[in-house]
Amino acid sequence: MRHAHFGEGEYDQTENTIRRLLGEKAGAPASTHIRDSTPVGPLTPESYLGYERLGDYTGSKIQQDKMAHYEFPKVLGLSQLSYAGNWRVERQRIVAGPGARLRLRFYAQDAYLVIGGKGRVEVLVDGKPKPTIAITADKLYTVAAQSKQKDTSLELRFSPGVDAYAFTFG
Repeated sequence: MRHAHFGEGEYDQTENTIRRLLGEKAGAPASTHIRDSTPVGPLTPESYLGYERLGDYTGSKIQQDKMAHYEFPKVLGLSQLSYAGNWRVERQRIVAGPGARLRLRFYAQDAYLVIGGKGRVEVLVDGKPKPTIAITADKLYTVAAQSKQKDTSLELRFSPGVDAYAFTFG
């Protein structure tokens, strides 16, 4: 065992350790001529939606483990998210009720969301409708795919009973 890390974060340290160890294995110094394609800059971090790890949430006060009505704030800052409509916010997930919507302002090229249940999710990227996503299984869905990293506003409109867990970005 040469390095251990649990959970998110410390990406640069982990990448550098891997490169150093690969160089040791081959009996040569760590490679510096291989282009590192790890995203840099203000990339939005993984964002959890349940109250246990809910990070950059803004808006109505969270009502744990019960169906409640939420309102969007007037403005979302970069990497912030908010709920509107009816949601049950559980420890690790959110479950949509009538009129459930989620807004997120992110900086990345692509946005992915772990979604479960059966139903649909309507997608708006920077206010423009994109194809509706049919939710047929619990899995990771691409909710926004763009040509480059940029500051993007995302709104998702959920059919009742659909649940969501966490966003990741690339």
